[in-house]
Amino acid sequence: MNLAQALDAALTRRYPPLTVDIKSPATSKRGATARMRAIEKHFTREGDRAGAATKRVAAALGITPRTWQRWKAGTRTPNATILEGAHKRLIGLPRMIRRMSPKGTPPPSSVTVKAIIVWNGYRNRTEQRSTTLGGMRHVMAKVIEAWTARGPERAAKVFQEGAAIVHNTAKIEFEGDEVEVTFPW
Repeated sequence: MNLAQALDAALTRRYPPLTVDIKSPATSKRGATARMRAIEKHFTREGDRAGAATKRVAAALGITPRTWQRWKAGTRTPNATILEGAHKRLIGLPRMIRRMSPKGTPPPSSVTVKAIIVWNGYRNRTEQRSTTLGGMRHVMAKVIEAWTARGPERAAKVFQEGAAIVHNTAKIEFEGDEVEVTFPW
């Protein structure tokens, strides 16, 4: 597991996504339709003109409004994986973010990382090393924001850059295929 995967697993454990109650699989017509309705409902605002929600959904998914209309009309079928992922990303994660508000679980202030750690180009003699990085609350807030908005790869980049700044070093890299990330409660 690389840093991005380890961060994703640790953040998912700390902030489990809220389940979205659609029982039918995304591969069935009923499941696809239910997900599309839920996504469009999520983007509908009071006082919207006709088509406004369609444009917002299409922009969020990176497709044209016409493609979204074809999917809804049933003349084109969306890929079930894309539709399921979009449903989780657009509805499940925003609910999770609201739960992480100041009244919810705060970002961790320290992070323990077990990896091959490279500090300013210097690789430790011990191949796999564990270190606890303190003073990371504001960095972790940015990591969580990147994780929810842009995914684990972006979160890993923000984490490494933030850790370097907090620990007053030019560059910290967490390498290897056996990276572990934990948050002391």
